[in-house]
Amino acid sequence: MAARKVVVYGGTGYVGSNVVQRLSARGIPTVAVSRSGKQPQYLTAKLGGATLPHVEWLKGDATEAATLAPMLDGASCVVTTIGSPPLPTFSKDAYDHQVLMNGGANVNVIDAAQAAGVKRVVLCSAHVWPLLQRPGFGYWVGKEAAAARLAQFVDDDGAAEGIVLRPGTITGTRYTVGGSAIPLGAMMAPVAMVQRAAAQVLPYVHHLGFVSVEQVAEVIVSSAVDAAPIEPRLKAYDNDSIRSFAAAA
Repeated sequence: MAARKVVVYGGTGYVGSNVVQRLSARGIPTVAVSRSGKQPQYLTAKLGGATLPHVEWLKGDATEAATLAPMLDGASCVVTTIGSPPLPTFSKDAYDHQVLMNGGANVNVIDAAQAAGVKRVVLCSAHVWPLLQRPGFGYWVGKEAAAARLAQFVDDDGAAEGIVLRPGTITGTRYTVGGSAIPLGAMMAPVAMVQRAAAQVLPYVHHLGFVSVEQVAEVIVSSAVDAAPIEPRLKAYDNDSIRSFAAAA
């Protein structure tokens, strides 16, 4: 696969902006799509007022399917990092929003990629504790809908490839819209210690553990630009394989 252009949906978000920075560093022509259509303030400050090279920032809303097609022209890969936090919902509107942001928006992106003839899609999903894998948890319902659509994307076209990442908790420095830093790694350090201790007794807890945003972004970028065919054509990464892949990169 020739890496002509990568389109990243959610390009100003926590994972998405890290992906965009790595694509830029590799010299890959990149389109970063978000509702603002602007480079995040923290990046502008970090670059002394400049913009990332090789990156075009475009305004788009993945919840509005009709708006997605124009930015996909010439794309060799589509990356979608769209999602909302795994919060409980106490109203139908809140539940529907969770399903839309974690499911419907990503489904719209995959639909648009397929219609545009894009042959590779990378989806950043999440690993959800089995007890929460139920219809009443909108976050999980949405994530599963997006993953199912990615599987269909691969099944529909013998040349199509799909990569899904299912990390546990992603740590690192997150930034607010105004550019303020939130050091998630430091904030979650006590929880990480408990998780590591629990994993000694309850092996499954290991799969719900912590990976860094840098590790996740490295797997996404490498998957997006790798010229070699993806084997199997629908490939999944969990915490362990994300860490292993990033360490070897």
